[in-house]
Amino acid sequence: MSKFLTKGVILTAILGALVMAVMQFTKLVIPETLYLVILGYFGLTIFLFQSMVKAHAKSPARFVTSFMGAVAIKMLATLFFLAAYLYINEENRVEMAMSVFVIYISYTILLSSTIINEVRD
Repeated sequence: MSKFLTKGVILTAILGALVMAVMQFTKLVIPETLYLVILGYFGLTIFLFQSMVKAHAKSPARFVTSFMGAVAIKMLATLFFLAAYLYINEENRVEMAMSVFVIYISYTILLSSTIINEVRD
């Protein structure tokens, strides 16, 4: 779990610094809500990782089901958040949608690679 937290904190810092750099050095206007989205994904990823580790310890045969459920939960949470956010805030839709997509992919890669290594051991 400590390797996962370390990787998660590093990824969160990199994504936060990337958002800050894009806002400073380009003319793109990215909503500051994106920092909260990054923290939200970090928390959701930690929760899903712990749930999958517990599910694997309980029944290794049902790991695939728990993994697919975790990915589905994250995807639906992203869909609902983006739909609500883009409905309420009409400006900067493309920037926000693309930013959330990059964050989603980053944390999905982190979760997938770390849980596969965890299950193999």
